[in-house]
Amino acid sequence: MSSTPWMVVCDQKDYIGLNKLHDTFIESGCDKDSTVRHHVLCASEADGGNTAIHYAALSDFSEALKILTMVLSVQDKCSVFDSTLKLLGKGNDHGDTPIMMLCVKDFSNTLDTWILFAIQTGLEQGLSWDQVHTQLTPMLQLQNSIEDTALSLAYGHGNNKVLDLLLKDRISTIQEISSIMSSQSNSSGLPQPMGETFLLHASHQDIQRCQRVLQKVEVFIQTLQTTDPTDKVITMIQEGLKRKDNIRRSLVILQVSCARLVQKTMTELLTMEEDSTEKKKDTNRRKSIKHSTKHDRKQPEKNDDDKITCIAVTSDRIEKPKFTTLMDGTIVSSSNGLLGFDDNCQIQSFDETWIHSTPTSKSTEDLLKDRCIDGMKTDDDISIDATLKSLCLESSMLLLTAHGMALQLSPSQLDAVELLLKNQLDAVRQAKDIQTRLLSDA
Repeated sequence: MSSTPWMVVCDQKDYIGLNKLHDTFIESGCDKDSTVRHHVLCASEADGGNTAIHYAALSDFSEALKILTMVLSVQDKCSVFDSTLKLLGKGNDHGDTPIMMLCVKDFSNTLDTWILFAIQTGLEQGLSWDQVHTQLTPMLQLQNSIEDTALSLAYGHGNNKVLDLLLKDRISTIQEISSIMSSQSNSSGLPQPMGETFLLHASHQDIQRCQRVLQKVEVFIQTLQTTDPTDKVITMIQEGLKRKDNIRRSLVILQVSCARLVQKTMTELLTMEEDSTEKKKDTNRRKSIKHSTKHDRKQPEKNDDDKITCIAVTSDRIEKPKFTTLMDGTIVSSSNGLLGFDDNCQIQSFDETWIHSTPTSKSTEDLLKDRCIDGMKTDDDISIDATLKSLCLESSMLLLTAHGMALQLSPSQLDAVELLLKNQLDAVRQAKDIQTRLLSDA
């Protein structure tokens, strides 16, 4: 099909003409003989299958989306949100969507307006944020005929403004729309979104792909520098150097986004592991109490040192000491009146069998502090606590990836993490030696 009136006004960025077409369409009632009878998604065969919304994207015509969406919702008898997704996800003969064209052209304002409009129409339709996210994200991840996405086209051209918009946290957008909706309806607005508030995340494949593009640009510049320095060549070299710098910035943006996703995933895994550990502890504690009640054992009594001691009634004495760790961390030493533990958890002679319980377990951050203190050297005027506080160490730092540590930790923090892991490795070796001696004597 040749060009339709919708294509012409969008290509010319004619807002008045587009409004007149819309009014004529409404007045005609979709008359087959009307000048606006053509479907807004009709493609131009002479121009690579582009539609009216493609021309709007190429001409940076942000106002076109709202009008074309209203027309399409009438033509296809669907919701405004569905019409928006149809328009923004429409591919031409090469599979290029209007969103991809905005990313290539670096039309960041129009891209932001169109994404905001899509989110707003979905929420105003009564969909939850999770539902909007589930339908909008796949549209942004569409690939063209050479497997490029909107994201890859953005960082491939070094267009960092649109790249930032694609990787932007949309929590502020949701809150803004919620505030507008609540003021219009005198309601409390939308609930605070509990799920993913980023529409897109960069992946490791994106980082590798961006690195390959950067290498190609560097080779291209080197090739140009070996040719005769004509005005055209000099201009191409300057443009290449500018694009090279922009792609380098894009690579940093991708690495930060990827590290953020890794950190979030690691935090979720740690939370799940902690919840699972707590459940296991509760189950074991209940089993221990039930088993103790069944055998009518005496309850331990606390002393002033916050340690638990009691005399175990045993009929059979053993000649060699035997050590057992209970579910709650209690260490039991049973012998024929030869060995036990003193208050410092050191083996010494006793006349009875003792049960020694460690003091209340420390938090993860306290254990982290203890491990850092081992081997740490500070000035006389600076305390260990002040040094650790200035480093702002957290246990999650030990689980960061190489990129994550490089981006988020200072050189001093990296040194502290290295010292902590070395001390912990030494503690593991000592624990193995102690275990070997205990098992060999048992």
